[in-house]
Amino acid sequence: MDRYQQEEKRTERPRFRGESQYAGNHRNGGQPVRPGAGQVPGQSQSRRPYRPEEDQSQSRRIYRPERPGGTGTSCNREARARAMARRRRKRRQQQMLLTTAVLALLLLIGGAIFGVFRWQDSKERKEFAEAGVAAAAAGNYEDAIAAFDSALKPGGRIGKFETDVLLNRAEAEYRQGAYEKALETYRLLSEDDKDNELAKEGVVLCLMEQGAYEEALSMEVLQSQVYNRMAVDQIEAGQYEEALAAIALGRGFPDSSAVRDLSFNEAVVYEKMGDYAKALELFEAYAAQYGEDEQVQRELAFLRTRQGNNGQ
Repeated sequence: MDRYQQEEKRTERPRFRGESQYAGNHRNGGQPVRPGAGQVPGQSQSRRPYRPEEDQSQSRRIYRPERPGGTGTSCNREARARAMARRRRKRRQQQMLLTTAVLALLLLIGGAIFGVFRWQDSKERKEFAEAGVAAAAAGNYEDAIAAFDSALKPGGRIGKFETDVLLNRAEAEYRQGAYEKALETYRLLSEDDKDNELAKEGVVLCLMEQGAYEEALSMEVLQSQVYNRMAVDQIEAGQYEEALAAIALGRGFPDSSAVRDLSFNEAVVYEKMGDYAKALELFEAYAAQYGEDEQVQRELAFLRTRQGNNGQ
């Protein structure tokens, strides 16, 4: 056998046991298969042929590592459960937002309606208060008190408006002579606001009308007026020494609201005691400081006749 025949024999494809050289192939309709048929040039015969469908199926496979503690199926169930829980939470949040919006709208509408009614009520109360002031200025205190009562809300808190109305009502009650009712109103205001000086002064004025001078002095306002009122009562009772002592005490307070009355009443005390010279001296000093009114002129004329100096 020559060299070419030996090389051809070495390159011949090995056959399987029982396979002939021209054995049929079921993919080729039983026709003999030529050695090397279907082989890609440059590729060995033992490599698998290229199949596109298998390559596409392999490219679509995605590697998903399993979660610890469970299989892939259980992980899918857990993921679906978490997604459902998120959707439920989102629905609850949406329902809460909708409920909050509805409540806010209802509160807004209710507040607007309440504001309208409150404005109307406030307007009517102001009209009653103005009517009370007009009636009190005309001296019709009964109608004034009724109007002030209509301007107040029973059991309501005492604000600035209520304070003004109560002060006006107390003033009307005082001028009407209803000192007990006026005292109650003034005390109500004084207890509500300890710094309300007008209410304190009203309490003192009412107590003086009732003769409760010690309690009036304890309020620590209008002390000079209290002592002057005490002196007037003592002069009428003939207690001239006590009256002079009260006048002296009244002048010792910084309150100057009753200084003029104290000076006048001091001259009256000396006149009542028969000391006309001292009384004339005091009345002349009073006239020089405060002027001569009709009453002072009568007193001066009377005292000068007692002194024998009518031409002076």
